[in-house]
Amino acid sequence: MPFLAMELLAGESLAGRLARGGAVPVAEAVRVAQGIAAGLAAHAAGVLHRDIKPANVWLEAGTGRVKLLDFGLAKPMAGADLTQAGELAGTPSYVAPEQAAGRATDHRADLFSLGCVLYELTTGRRPFPGETAWAALTALATVTPPRPRAVNPAVPPALDALIVRLLKKDPAGRPASAAAVGTELATVAAGRRRSRRPSPSGPSRSWPSWRRSP
Repeated sequence: MPFLAMELLAGESLAGRLARGGAVPVAEAVRVAQGIAAGLAAHAAGVLHRDIKPANVWLEAGTGRVKLLDFGLAKPMAGADLTQAGELAGTPSYVAPEQAAGRATDHRADLFSLGCVLYELTTGRRPFPGETAWAALTALATVTPPRPRAVNPAVPPALDALIVRLLKKDPAGRPASAAAVGTELATVAAGRRRSRRPSPSGPSRSWPSWRRSP
């Protein structure tokens, strides 16, 4: 009898983590985004995920490793459009504009969704919120969210600029690849580590103790 063996994961989804506490520390947000970008190595095999969102990102207990779940909507890049006429592939609050419009998409649609997740990680809010799918899609088409640093001043300028580029409505304005995003995130992480190192102290100086001569 055919069967499917799958890994048993302990931990929680990123959606659960966000529901508990909203925005996460910048270092954690960068680490999680690096994990998502690494998971999108599937692009090199010509496969789109098409549903990157916090519920599909798993934070492994103990190790803290990040795993992408639910490739159920994954599709080869060639002809990656709507599943059927009028049926949206993806989640409205995280879907790329070209994907929502039913146009042919490529790997940059997943990068847009990664930008949505990273925006929520750093600000505690979705860039394109809506109580209904229609409201979220309307926001996606008409709203330019405030820059992450305007919401959370702790976001470094380089990370702020990366998120803004990931959320470009025109795919041409987004980074070229998930690997490029990973490289930029690594640079942000390295910059934060350097900024937290204590500055080397200068040589200690002992001052003479002056005593009045008798």
